[in-house]
Amino acid sequence: MDLVVTNNGTDNIALFAGYGNGTFASPTMYSTGSSSSISIAIGDLNRDNR
Repeated sequence: MDLVVTNNGTDNIALFAGYGNGTFASPTMYSTGSSSSISIAIGDLNRDNR
């Protein structure tokens, strides 16, 4: 399981990749440009049913 967090004040999204043992990697940050994010829509992007 992975965790995605929106950071409204800093205009970015953080992805915490899960190791599968209940712990997460350090976040990978993605810029939302000059727009502030307030929500995230997610899905099984690689279709692995996990």
